[in-house]
Amino acid sequence: MNEILNHLYQQHRDAERMLAELAEAVRLLRATGSNGSEALSALSGCRAAIQGEVDAHFRQEEQSLFPVLGRQVGTDEGPIAVLMEEHCAFRHLQLEYEAALAALEVGAKGDWAERLERAAAGIVSLLPGHIQKEDEVLFPMAEDLLDAAAWEEVSSLWRQASTHPSP
Repeated sequence: MNEILNHLYQQHRDAERMLAELAEAVRLLRATGSNGSEALSALSGCRAAIQGEVDAHFRQEEQSLFPVLGRQVGTDEGPIAVLMEEHCAFRHLQLEYEAALAALEVGAKGDWAERLERAAAGIVSLLPGHIQKEDEVLFPMAEDLLDAAAWEEVSSLWRQASTHPSP
């Protein structure tokens, strides 16, 4: 299997662990309320994983694998289009999550705990299916369709996306 695909698969396993931690952090939030420092600490750790690992994973896919594979299978419809829509939906949930968590961290009044729970539930609901689509459809498709020259291009674009993220 290609080195980049191996890396993407490993990132998925890491994301699955983060999802379990996120579900547990939300359970803690429900049990202790928004004043519980343990819950907020756990939710903050999940935020760091989302901002770092998941964002990097999406960026690397979008700037390397998707454009190269997209020349073979298209990007206006089909798996790449669906996955890009899910990346967009995830980013929306991420912004909601970050705003609600920031509000809770500064002790803001209102429905921030409920908003955080909804955003976290959306993330926990969205990512497993997304991961499955990539693992079972996109990555095998890439492995079947891309030749050595295409993988070299993916690798070059991957390095650029990893060292020079776009704004």
